[in-house]
This record gives sequence, structure tokens and C-alpha cells, in this order.
Amino acid sequence: MSRVYYGWWIVAGCTLNMIITSGICNIAFPVFLVPWIDHFGWSRTATAGGISMLLLALGISAPVAGRLAMRYGPRQIMLPATALAGFCLWSCAWMTTLWQLYVIRLLAGVAFAGMAHVPVNILMSRWFNNLRGRATGLALIGAPIGGLLFTPIVSVLVQNFGWRSALMLLGSLVWLVLLPLQFLVIKDDPQSSLTSDTTLAKEQPVVSGLSIEDIMRIPRFWILLLVLFFYFTGIFSMMVHQLPHFIDNGRSPNEAAFLVSIMMGCSVLGGTSFGWVSDRYNVYRLFAMCAALMIAGVIALFANLPY
Repeated sequence: MSRVYYGWWIVAGCTLNMIITSGICNIAFPVFLVPWIDHFGWSRTATAGGISMLLLALGISAPVAGRLAMRYGPRQIMLPATALAGFCLWSCAWMTTLWQLYVIRLLAGVAFAGMAHVPVNILMSRWFNNLRGRATGLALIGAPIGGLLFTPIVSVLVQNFGWRSALMLLGSLVWLVLLPLQFLVIKDDPQSSLTSDTTLAKEQPVVSGLSIEDIMRIPRFWILLLVLFFYFTGIFSMMVHQLPHFIDNGRSPNEAAFLVSIMMGCSVLGGTSFGWVSDRYNVYRLFAMCAALMIAGVIALFANLPY
């Protein structure tokens, strides 16, 4: 089997991995915010803070996960991280106190760093060169697809079976689907796992670059880091609170979940188009365009436009 042919299987596997990982562990998780407030009597601030602990742990552990994935291989990091994620979902089903939520979500953030964007980006950089932007866009599009699919699914599960049973079902799904997928489909290194194909030599990745010390001396790196910090702070903060916001404005939990899934559907369209465009045009200008669209959407939300 040629490298590029199997490379697209890797993309498909990473897309499915991102659908389940991001959909269950991150994007759809705010569905549990209102049921937990009603069940435990916690404040919205405290409960949202517990859910957001994943993002804090992700930000701290992502560099470590990246270094480990580069050294030992992405799959070697994804497998234990996925096992930990399933354990966290099951643990959430049996929690009784607020501090348990915080601890579990911190562990879930560590797991998320080792099973989602970090190893997937490394895999795309190893398997693709000229088509890297397109492949990465297709792989990462699994995140909004996961939100599109799992936000209403999780809402229906909670409404019909209760939040504890929903979490146990989701944890079982992570174990029974993702672990076999990662073990059987994901390959760390194309050179060591596939037959050679000299006609595709131009697609061989260049395994070289700047050291971490060299990168940290580049001003553009710190500017990009600052921009991404504010960008993801805004978008993930909004994602935690938008579903309760819709419920506060008179929507049922299932209707609120549907509205969130609409946003994820638009992200799917953006991921397919901008991944292709990034191979041909300036990525910084594309990023600025996306940020401007997000700002316009937030302004419209604050303006209480009808939805």
C-alpha cells in the first residue's frame, strides 16, 4: 500500500477520532451544566468553572503531550490518553461533590491534550507535505462535526435516561470505538509502516526545523501565541455558556442543543473550505477573516437578535 493512499486512511481515522473526542469530551459537555445545577444546587459560576477545567489542563499539558508525541509517536500517546478520557466520563457519572468535578475535568484536559488536536496535527505533518493544509483541515473538521452530532444526541440522552446514564454510555463509546480505531488504523511513521513509493517522493515530509529554544527567540511566535490565547479564550468561553444562555431565553434543552449544533454545522463548512484554501493563499489573512466573522457573530448574539 502506498504512503499517500494510506495517508488518506489516516486522515479518515483522525477525523473520526476528532468527532468522538471533541464532540463528547469538549463541545457537547456544557449540556450537563444545567442538569448538574438542578441536581446538586451548585452555582452556575462554580459549575461552569468545573467544566472549563479541561481547557486549563489542556493549555498546560499540550506542550508536554506534543513533546512526548514527537519522541514516542502520536499513537503511543493517544491510546493511554483515550483510556483516561473514558475513565473520566465514567467518574463524572458517579461524582457527588464539586471538587470531584474539578479534579475529573483536569484529568480530562490532560487526556484531551494527548488524544485530539496535538497528536492529529503531528500525524498530518508526518504524512503530508504539499497537501498538508487540506489534510489537516479534513482531519480537524471532525471537531465541529462532533459538536454538530453529539450536542443534540447528548441532550436527548440526558432528557430520556438521566445524566449519569448518559455519561456512562459516552464513556463506553470512547473505549469501544476510539481505542480499536487508534490501535488498528493510526500509524506513527509512514517510512516504517508502509511500502516505498518513489513516484510520491515529493510528498515525503521534511523532518527538520528549528529547536524550541530557537522558536522562543522569534517575536512572531509570541505574537501568534498571544493572538491564539485570546482567540481560544473567547471561543471556548462562549461555547461553555451559549447553551445555558439559550435555555435562559426560553428555549428547551433540546432546542438549545439544536441551536449549538447549527453553529457546529457552519464550522464544518468553514473547515472544508479553509483547509483547501490554506494550501493556496496567505494563512494569516485567512485567520484574520475568520476572527472577524467570529466577532460579528458574538456582536449579533449580544444584540439579542431573534433566534
